[in-house]
Amino acid sequence: ILFDKTTGKTLCVVDLDTIMPGYSVNDFGDSIRFGATTALEDEADLSKVNFDINLYELYVKGFIEGAKGGLTEGELEMLPIGAIMMTYECGTRFLTDYLQGDTYFRTSRKKHNLDRARNQFKLVRDMEANLPKMREIVKRDEKVERFVLPRNEAIKFFKDLGEHYKAEIINDLPESEVISLYKQGNFTDLCRGPHIETVKQLK
Repeated sequence: ILFDKTTGKTLCVVDLDTIMPGYSVNDFGDSIRFGATTALEDEADLSKVNFDINLYELYVKGFIEGAKGGLTEGELEMLPIGAIMMTYECGTRFLTDYLQGDTYFRTSRKKHNLDRARNQFKLVRDMEANLPKMREIVKRDEKVERFVLPRNEAIKFFKDLGEHYKAEIINDLPESEVISLYKQGNFTDLCRGPHIETVKQLK
C-alpha cells in the first residue's frame, strides 16, 4: 500500500508483481501464453485450444521493435523458450491449486483449475511442435524499407488502414515536408527515419 508522506493516509494499492524489475523472457512468454492462443485460458474443449503462430509472429515483431535494440542476442534466442516456460509454469500452478483444493485462483465451476491446467499444457504441446518455426521468426532477417508517397496518397493509405490519426498528422505537416514511410514485412508505418536496414541489426 502506498501512503501519503505528509498525511499518512493511504493513496492506493501497489501491484509489485506489475512494477517490479523482471526479465524480458518472462514478460514476453506470459504475453504469448494468453495472446497467441485461439481460446480463453479456461476453455475446457481442447479442440478449440491452439497456438496461433500468426499472432505469435505479429507479437514478436512488435516486441522486438518496441525494445529498440535493448534486447541482447541471448534474450532474443530465449524468447521462444520463454513462451513455453511461462505457459508450462502457469499450467503447473493451476494444477497445483486444483490438487490443493482451489485455494489460490478464483474458480466459478467444478474442476475450473483443472480445465485451466489442461488448456495450458495443450498450448505447451503446440508450442513445442512449432518451436523451429518460432525460432525462425525471431531470427528472421527482414529488411526495413523506406519509401515516399505524395501527401494525398499517404493520407488515403492510412485512412484505408483505419489509422485516421496518422492521416491527420500528415494533413497538418508543412507542404514542404517529405512524407516518408517504412515497411518491415507486412507492417508499414509513418516515420521520418532513419532506420536500421534489417532487424538483424537489433542488438
